[in-house]
Amino acid sequence: MRNIVGIKRGYNKVFKELEGTRFYPIVGRCTGIPEILRGKPEEMISDAKKYKMIGAAGISLFAYRYVSSAEELMNKVIP
Repeated sequence: MRNIVGIKRGYNKVFKELEGTRFYPIVGRCTGIPEILRGKPEEMISDAKKYKMIGAAGISLFAYRYVSSAEELMNKVIP
């Protein structure tokens, strides 16, 4: 079993082409170098639900790079 963590674009294409691979896509918007996580927790929850529907095994949540409270973000996004 292969794992791909942190994919940002092309989820549907990748899921279909690489069966047997578990994907953990990034939720929210990562921008800049180094990357900073932006977006509202509600948007990240919506992203996570969308990715679950198309077959993601989980998500990548860059909470340590969040522009606001990482702890608050994790409490809202992680059930």
